Amino acid sequence: MIGEVIRVTRRAKNDMTINDLSKKSQISKSYITEIEKGKKTPSNDILDFLRN
Repeated sequence: MIGEVIRVTRRAKNDMTINDLSKKSQISKSYITEIEKGKKTPSNDILDFLRN
């Protein structure tokens, strides 16, 4: 569920790609993908970064 929110938010920000988000957040593309698929739960630090 949180992964879906992250994906929708990412896409709403000028069609940001996973690669774009990875570069800006310094979080690996594979980890972001796993979060979006619901396989991983992001830490509060990652969620705080993504909210901004």
